[in-house]
Amino acid sequence: MKKYIYLTLKVALLGIIFYIIGKEFYLNWDEIVSYQWRPDPFYLVASFLMFIVSYLYFYLVWYAMQRAISIKLPFFEGARIWALANLGKYLPGHIWLVLGRISYLTASGVSKKRAVLSSYMEIILILP
Repeated sequence: MKKYIYLTLKVALLGIIFYIIGKEFYLNWDEIVSYQWRPDPFYLVASFLMFIVSYLYFYLVWYAMQRAISIKLPFFEGARIWALANLGKYLPGHIWLVLGRISYLTASGVSKKRAVLSSYMEIILILP
């Protein structure tokens, strides 16, 4: 029963988000269409590459920290955990990234003590 309530809430929240975004597009459509878009391919490619490099760097630092405290995750499993938990920083409260990391690490077989230590190290060393 809880599963259906949770799914219903997720779908409702997603619907509200799409409604708000759609309403803004509808109300400002004339301004969007009349805007003179002039994207520069060089800057688009450069910004995309910088985005990829920065995320790869942050992941590699996080992965090295895991190895330093004897958490031996396969490279791509670590990337999956890092990326999924990283979505939590976009939720209000700023705690969801940390809780997500702990949750995903423990689900992959890491002890809760090491997962908490990992998150604590990340907060101290990486996160501003």
